[in-house]
Amino acid sequence: MTVTAKAKPSPSSQLGQILRAMRRRWVTPMDALDNFGSFRLAARVADLRRLGYEVESRWQKTSGGHQVKAYRIAR
Repeated sequence: MTVTAKAKPSPSSQLGQILRAMRRRWVTPMDALDNFGSFRLAARVADLRRLGYEVESRWQKTSGGHQVKAYRIAR
């Protein structure tokens, strides 16, 4: 499926805030919960991909030694 124009979520919405953060840095599920009240970052990432955004992901180790996915908008 080819997407010609990306839909833009409202800047004040949870999705818009996550998008803005992911354009600047890697965002983890704990970041999303602490900063945006999102319990389901992976679902918001799926929403962004459906809207046509290219999202990168990587595994990241937390300070407690757990592995979590981190996401950002592809550069």
